[in-house]
Amino acid sequence: MSERRQAAGEWTRHGGAGVIIGLRTERTLLVHELAVGPKAYVLGSGDMADVRLADPAVSRLHCALIRQPDGGILVVDRDSRNGTFIDGVRCVRAYLHDRARLTVGQTTLVAFTTATRNALSPAESRAALRAAVAGALVNGSPREAARALGLATAVVRQLMKGGSR
Repeated sequence: MSERRQAAGEWTRHGGAGVIIGLRTERTLLVHELAVGPKAYVLGSGDMADVRLADPAVSRLHCALIRQPDGGILVVDRDSRNGTFIDGVRCVRAYLHDRARLTVGQTTLVAFTTATRNALSPAESRAALRAAVAGALVNGSPREAARALGLATAVVRQLMKGGSR
């Protein structure tokens, strides 16, 4: 790989800015780390899956995530019963990109790089908002819940102004 491509921040084999390093479940914000080196993962609901999802609409061995030599992740559907979607488009074989939404069954996972690891999409922000408010209601007073709601709403508005997906 040329120095110019590496300097531009494109994919490298060692965790550069464009290399997908994980998937975050959109509703629960659960993170699934993906090694940067050569590796293949099976995503599914069964015991043999490397990335296990508790979703009855996900096949036992739903799709494969295959790390490519250039650092990219190739997603390959394994004849799943409900299909594999990237950004709403059904696919048999496709590459993940930063902030791509990979949907299997009723579960959506968001791909992230080192640069976007802590950036939440509006849907992820809403999930964080619900968790914060629920936690404040269960563990605190209604006043704490209202404060958590106000803070989280401000964050979501800021994300929406910034043009985040």
